[in-house]
Amino acid sequence: MPYICLARSDIPEGTIQILSLAPNSSQRLPAYEPEGQTRYVNRLDDNPVLFNAVGVVAEPVDGLRAYLVDRVEPTAATWTHAAQVAVSAEIISRLDAGLSLNLADVNTIIQVTFAASDLTGAASNSNGVLTELLSILAGRIYRLPAGVTKGPGGVWSVQQGGSFFESYRDHTGIMVSGELSSDSIGGDLSYREIGGIRHTYSLLGIGGSIGASDLVAFSGGGPDIAAPTLWPDSDQRPHYPWTFQGALTFPEVTNARVVTVYEDNGSVL
Repeated sequence: MPYICLARSDIPEGTIQILSLAPNSSQRLPAYEPEGQTRYVNRLDDNPVLFNAVGVVAEPVDGLRAYLVDRVEPTAATWTHAAQVAVSAEIISRLDAGLSLNLADVNTIIQVTFAASDLTGAASNSNGVLTELLSILAGRIYRLPAGVTKGPGGVWSVQQGGSFFESYRDHTGIMVSGELSSDSIGGDLSYREIGGIRHTYSLLGIGGSIGASDLVAFSGGGPDIAAPTLWPDSDQRPHYPWTFQGALTFPEVTNARVVTVYEDNGSVL
């Protein structure tokens, strides 16, 4: 699937909406068309993983660093704070610049910090997956719970500790006498995506590419579509909630790259 990633940290969540992918969520025919693809593009989470004195994750953490710490073996070293920052920052830097993030690119980034490691375990005990990494860059939530040994002071555990999913009790699994119910008192154990992200599964609505859609503008523009301008200066007028904002000015950013769109192999669309 294509991965639409917000390439700026200064745009609030819920600001950039993608409308050109089919089917449109508001206009689709539920009986004939698959799940809608209209969506907002949110910035990835990249929170630090904190450890106690014996290398155990001290508190639950979401994001890119959680995935890296959990799934990439720190060969001959440990996942210190500096190591987390070094690897995640370089991945995000390539995302923001609109550069490819194929498996070779990601492995090169990892090997600057951990020379004998890689993402997928071809040369180590890592068990990462490139498409999972790309989905995190597109806003999907990966959560590493507390209590997993992954850090300095302990031996890195090859066993996967985190997940994209969380458990919950489903009270609507079956139909009983015309009402949705569950098999067990208290609801049936089920699982759902932690972040509730809407996946982009096809570029069908724009001809299989981003060449004729709002995505080409958000990706930096093209021959016939201009890239957007961000954060124009305040117009010196009061705005809702009727506070005067004349002192607030923002730098104007022209020809802005707002998103980077990746294919499953990490190439840029």
